[in-house]
Amino acid sequence: MKIFLKHSKRFPKNNQGFTLVELLVVFFIMATIMAMILPDYFAYQENIDLNNIAHEVALSIREAQVYGFGAKVDPGTFSFDYPYGIEFDTGDPTSFKLFIDKTTNNGYIDSPSTDPCNGSGECIQKYTLKNGFTISDICVAQLKTGVLDYKCKSVMGSGVTDLKWLDITYMRPDPDARIMAYDGSRVVLNASSIDNQARGKIIISSESGKNAIVVVSLSGRVSVGE
Repeated sequence: MKIFLKHSKRFPKNNQGFTLVELLVVFFIMATIMAMILPDYFAYQENIDLNNIAHEVALSIREAQVYGFGAKVDPGTFSFDYPYGIEFDTGDPTSFKLFIDKTTNNGYIDSPSTDPCNGSGECIQKYTLKNGFTISDICVAQLKTGVLDYKCKSVMGSGVTDLKWLDITYMRPDPDARIMAYDGSRVVLNASSIDNQARGKIIISSESGKNAIVVVSLSGRVSVGE
């Protein structure tokens, strides 16, 4: 009589898992990789955000240019003949304003501190910079013997002669920009300090000190750089 025996396969059991040393080695390797990658990633993301904000500022200036060419009518007067512009205020480094210059055609917002920026006055919209980005400086340039000589808020001294506001406006049918700089009393800075203004420069900074620059020329060209 034949007896058939059923044999089951036996596998060696290994329930030891990972040792503490092995886990520590893996953790050390992962921590080293993260320490190498994360700073570069955050710096890269900061550069992207800074560049995006600079382009948003440039696009806002372009928007004012398009409006000034006559593409937007004032809803109160149904007129196409008002200048549109962008105003930068060194007293408010986290925002800038789009406005229509319809009261006195002086190139700036008449009552910036009380205008609600909802279109009922001259201010149409207020743009706010977020995530720690600021407008760290504004500059205007005069043309001297064919060379641009920039004068900025940060290097113009103190008191009433400081560069407080920079206003860039456009009015049909002229495609050129009107670049005006004012002191704290709304006096145009010209003759002795800033004459024949050929460029306007807006410097945008991150919390770590990185900068992006938006430049506006009299011809109406708007460019972004670093």
